[in-house]
Amino acid sequence: GVEGWSLRILDAVAAGCVPVLMSDRTELPFEGQLDWTQFSLKAAESSQGEGPALVRKLKAAAAAVGGPPGTSTLAGKRAALQVARGKLTWHARWTPGDAFDGLLRELHLKVRFHRNSPYRFYAANEPNG
Repeated sequence: GVEGWSLRILDAVAAGCVPVLMSDRTELPFEGQLDWTQFSLKAAESSQGEGPALVRKLKAAAAAVGGPPGTSTLAGKRAALQVARGKLTWHARWTPGDAFDGLLRELHLKVRFHRNSPYRFYAANEPNG
């Protein structure tokens, strides 16, 4: 997508594919709750035209040792992806730990921030303010 992320990233996660992020300015869903480095690979935006060389770099990154415990290999990233997948999935009914639950958590954090923020848009002396 043009905006740094698109629904395709969620499609990849739902399909069990380790996402490859190729944007330097990406804001990912539930960044505050999920460590995307555990279940995704990142390539610089400038590397998009590299073709086969980029594929080699990504394979080397997936096989590299030294990342977070258990997530330094492609198998580790796939295992972490299975956990994250449940947190990025929307269900017909609310399920603890799913995407709706994550959205409620994000909103709760924003409300807590804005109550204590000098940038809030309502007057401090208003009821409920």
